Amino acid sequence: KPDITFRPRRKVIFVHGCFWHGHIGCKYGKLPKSRTEFWEQKIARNQGRDADAISKLKESGWDVLTIWQCELKDISHLTEKIGAFLHMGQ
Repeated sequence: KPDITFRPRRKVIFVHGCFWHGHIGCKYGKLPKSRTEFWEQKIARNQGRDADAISKLKESGWDVLTIWQCELKDISHLTEKIGAFLHMGQ
């Protein structure tokens, strides 16, 4: 389920935690050193659900943007990214 929905524009935004959704290459997305197999499986399931949700939304004509937890620190970049997404296709 999207975190933010703009129905008239048919656009949705997901805000993903870097750890819980497995943000590749991000320092916050690294697995713990204990119970690695458990965490790999848990995060892989989350990523699978994410991919399914995004695929279904796109098939239904929605535009989708994913914002990562680590991006929330740079408000200027975040503002530009969301602004570009909301005005895309208009």
